[in-house]
Amino acid sequence: MFDIAIKELLNSNSLVGRPQSFHEYKKKVGVKKNIRTAEYLSIYSIEDLKEELVNAKCTIFRLGSPKGERYTYFSISKYKTNWNDYFLMDDQIFSRDEKLYDLSKNKNVHYLFSILPSLSEKALVQLSLATGILFEALKIKNTKNIIPATGAGSYTFKFKPLKDSIELTHYQGQVEIDSFFIAKRNKKKCLFIIEAKSNKSKSLAKHKLLYPILSMQSNIDPEIEVIPVYLKFVLENRRVFINVVECRLPRVGMKFGSIEELKPENSNKYLLNL
Repeated sequence: MFDIAIKELLNSNSLVGRPQSFHEYKKKVGVKKNIRTAEYLSIYSIEDLKEELVNAKCTIFRLGSPKGERYTYFSISKYKTNWNDYFLMDDQIFSRDEKLYDLSKNKNVHYLFSILPSLSEKALVQLSLATGILFEALKIKNTKNIIPATGAGSYTFKFKPLKDSIELTHYQGQVEIDSFFIAKRNKKKCLFIIEAKSNKSKSLAKHKLLYPILSMQSNIDPEIEVIPVYLKFVLENRRVFINVVECRLPRVGMKFGSIEELKPENSNKYLLNL
């Protein structure tokens, strides 16, 4: 599917390809059957990439539909150093040290989540909040006035795949925020943005953490520190492993850094027995 786009990128001597309509691109490569756009353009982990992109060391960005256009645009981007430019790799960043969290000290929480026939991703996020595991991992001591929220909407913003690359525009694309909240840490007001996953993938596309930040960037006060957090759940029967990876993202004034510049900083792993 993407061989022509890859060839165009290589011929351009650039690491980031020009945005183009997926509808027009399909006609260019001779795809006549109806295919699901999300299957080709919505990337959550390396495992979602088509084989030709992986072999060419490229990822792909779904860019929404520019004003006046009916169809979705996309751009492919080659990594500069390695896959860490665009993805958080579980086996590289998860803590090897596991902490057993004793639920017996919080019997109501234990009962509430143990009666569920299955644990959805949303339920698991609530579990990490209700037990206090997420706050402990993030070293938040005063949790009294914290009010976690979720969000979703269509937003337009610019972003850079790489620090020195061109900017791409994300046009009115859907952005979901699994959880976000304000808390004080070390006497500083912080905005924590949570991206949670409970699937069997072994990586997370960094834009899943960056996009929520960019969707609200114009409303974030300059004095607030913004902290992206990758929350990954692994379920084994009634055992729940909770991986909490705190990341950092540079910010100059009101402008945040590129996807490449979002880096993992601290990691904690917890085990709950339900």
